[in-house]
Amino acid sequence: MASSELRGLSDEELFRESWEGDPSAFDHLVERYKVKLYNFICRMVGDPDQAEDLLQETFIRIYRKRQEHDRIKKFSTWTYTIAANLARDELRRRKRWSFVSFEDSIRQKQGASFAMARGPQEDLARAEIRRHILVAMESLNAKYRMAFILRDIEGLSYEQIGEVLSIPLGTAKSRVNRARAEMQKRLRPYLDGTTE
Repeated sequence: MASSELRGLSDEELFRESWEGDPSAFDHLVERYKVKLYNFICRMVGDPDQAEDLLQETFIRIYRKRQEHDRIKKFSTWTYTIAANLARDELRRRKRWSFVSFEDSIRQKQGASFAMARGPQEDLARAEIRRHILVAMESLNAKYRMAFILRDIEGLSYEQIGEVLSIPLGTAKSRVNRARAEMQKRLRPYLDGTTE
């Protein structure tokens, strides 16, 4: 199939084409997901080099297990599940949880426009807010942090979060809401200007 035709296909259609033997279809899936998955994995493991290795392993597993893919699941959900499991395995191996700074994830999402500030005061204010957000996010329990990242940074639905984390829908909602409440509680003094 021509490259221009492949670009217009959904993830599931590209995956089917790949499964049927079109290697360029899989290449298109890799292009669609490599930045999103890298950012997700990097936030989880806190090490850009390790994230790159886990990203490669994610795509290797997707390719090797493409015939096992449950057609009921969305491709994106299945992909995030594989990436999350690999990241969790790495973290278990290291026996610790850490995350890349929230500032870096914002910078990656917004690109160069984030770096363009109006002046030193604004730079200082932004840096201070980012520092407080990072501290608040890192202080969350790991299970709430993961749900928060999947929902509010990666934009997954509650159903997808439930599938990725192998938890019921209600638990996914509860974890996200609890994480948001904790973040709000911890950030309120800084946003209200009642503390330095």
